[in-house]
Amino acid sequence: DSIHYPTQFIKETFENAVKKQTNAFVISNGVKDIFKPCLSEKPDYLKDKFCILFTGRYSKEKSHKVLIDAVSKSKYNSKIQLIFAGCGPLEKHLKKYSAKNLLTNLFLNFLKKKTLLKQLITATCMFTQQKLK
Repeated sequence: DSIHYPTQFIKETFENAVKKQTNAFVISNGVKDIFKPCLSEKPDYLKDKFCILFTGRYSKEKSHKVLIDAVSKSKYNSKIQLIFAGCGPLEKHLKKYSAKNLLTNLFLNFLKKKTLLKQLITATCMFTQQKLK
């Protein structure tokens, strides 16, 4: 088993926090240089939420339902805000499915401006990318 880190910075930050080296690989996720850690306040509508950001196309192979199902089973469901930044053929289906399974509204949005995505990344507690094999 190994851990996948999107950047060397994240790998070093995690290993410093756990005070040990991990069996890991740094595999870039293609995030551009404009997305650097910065301090900023969460928007009011996200203040009391644990925000999980998922970027990418709304399609079957991205397995959005796995994340929705996991959050729906959490005892913290009402405190978790899923944010899917992207677009694709499953948008209507994901809205319906999440409305049935989540206590908070799923935030779906195609973000055309880099500044909006940067604000969302700053406001999130966790960033995820998943894909079915």
